[in-house]
Amino acid sequence: MAIKKYLTERQQMFAKAIRKELRFYEAHKAEFLKKYRNKHVAIHDGKVIGVGDDSAELMDEVWAEYGYDLPILFHRVVEREPHYRVPHAILVKV
Repeated sequence: MAIKKYLTERQQMFAKAIRKELRFYEAHKAEFLKKYRNKHVAIHDGKVIGVGDDSAELMDEVWAEYGYDLPILFHRVVEREPHYRVPHAILVKV
């Protein structure tokens, strides 16, 4: 990963942990859809530690209980993941 050289050891650890939580979510997505469709979930260490309708409120509740030092995946449970288009400039050497 090219960006890795710009991250501290702690940031790399968090990124690795979040990727692990995302893999857990993806592996259990069918179960999540049955139980939490259109809800926001907080996942840490392969466990759902919070569920809510509003992402900001969920984050506030989870961080109040667990603090900011844990790698926690906050994710909305939806059938199709949204795709975002980001406008960007194309640089041309003249």
